[in-house]
Amino acid sequence: MKQTDISIVRLLPCLSFYNRLLKILTSFLLVLSFSANRGAAQDRSLPHGLTIGETVPDIFWTKAFKGITFSEFSKPVPKLNTFKLDKFRGKLIILDFWATYCAPCIHGFPNMKYLQEKFSNQIEIIQVNNEFGDKPVTLLQNRFKEHNELFSNIFSDSLLYKLFPFKTIPHYVWINGAGKFIAATGSEEIDSLKISNVLHGGQENFINKLNIDTDRHLFTTKDLPVSNLVKYNILLKGYLSGLGTGTSFKIDSATKVITGQTITNMPLKKLFSMIGHQIFKAERKIFSDKRVVYNGKRQNDIASEIYNYEFDVPLFMAPDLYRLMINDLNTYSPYVATFEKRYVPCLFLERTTSKSDLVNLGGTEKQIKTLANPSGQMCVVRITNYPADVLAMSLENSKFIKLPVVDSTGSANPISVQIDYSGDVNDQLKKFGLRLREGMTTLDLMVINDQSIILKLQTK
Repeated sequence: MKQTDISIVRLLPCLSFYNRLLKILTSFLLVLSFSANRGAAQDRSLPHGLTIGETVPDIFWTKAFKGITFSEFSKPVPKLNTFKLDKFRGKLIILDFWATYCAPCIHGFPNMKYLQEKFSNQIEIIQVNNEFGDKPVTLLQNRFKEHNELFSNIFSDSLLYKLFPFKTIPHYVWINGAGKFIAATGSEEIDSLKISNVLHGGQENFINKLNIDTDRHLFTTKDLPVSNLVKYNILLKGYLSGLGTGTSFKIDSATKVITGQTITNMPLKKLFSMIGHQIFKAERKIFSDKRVVYNGKRQNDIASEIYNYEFDVPLFMAPDLYRLMINDLNTYSPYVATFEKRYVPCLFLERTTSKSDLVNLGGTEKQIKTLANPSGQMCVVRITNYPADVLAMSLENSKFIKLPVVDSTGSANPISVQIDYSGDVNDQLKKFGLRLREGMTTLDLMVINDQSIILKLQTK
């Protein structure tokens, strides 16, 4: 046999081995390719933001969620157990997305308790929370002990937040007995009539929440060239679910100066008052709702009609922001606000002691805290090491005090007091060498008139 033939013969087993290896590698790559395609398919089927009218996916029913049972509420930190929503299939399900920092969410719990009890086995209200730590569990534990609120609950889960994304809370998701996502609402839609209508197969007639990005200018998109925006202004009448009730500020990133304010879902009288507060604050004057006088004929309307308002100006106009806001509302709202001095009833905060210093509880820490009284009302105010004019301001802002309060102590020394505004305030002030006395004085007020009255006067 020639040397070359011998080489070929020796090479044949090697070629056979490489062929087998190639087949194995090919098979492995095919499996890998199949797995990748399968993974891609699974990625496409992962939960997404559902639109109203869609049926919830199977994973909604089959996923093991974590929640607590009320039988374990005797424990300091109850254990999280697992359960599936499949056991509620066929019921009307209302997912109540909430957080411990959301006062309106917690304020809605009693109504949810009433509805759960009223419709018993026909509906299931499920509280959904994804905060870290024991705080939400402890809050529900306390609510159960104090108010006997019994709800199914889900903690530390992201699936439902992916299926039903939202910008603001409270947020309520409605899923009917057929498993269809029928509504995403605010608390104003949570009532017996709406639930009864769904249970009896009636036409679904919900006002769904608007998914508004409150970090942007109201009702603008990400395409708005904000860097080129000179001025932005919008005034909308009517409650807008999804915005919440409150206020936020637009702040220049470089100077940290406030250049605008957004006020949402507020009665127009309160809106005027909030702007007035900023004007008086800049002038170092006390201001509250008690210094707002309405002279018109629409008392109920100005106190109840809801508006949404945003007003933003260039940086160089920021010092005049709130005066410009008043001028704008005076032009386009049904009312006109002016600032006047008037001789009006008030309460004078006075000293009842001849000592040079008012009573001080000691210590150097400055603090203002609101606490609950024995009946659970958040109406106890503790003021530590502040001058008396801060107490006067606190008294005036209390809903239990009906008149403006003027500091007449003549003292700038720090005082420390604790007052329960639901009780006899004067009796409590006496312990600190203070009292409230009724009288009359001249105060700066915001006076609001109807636009129609002002126009008539101007045309005469």
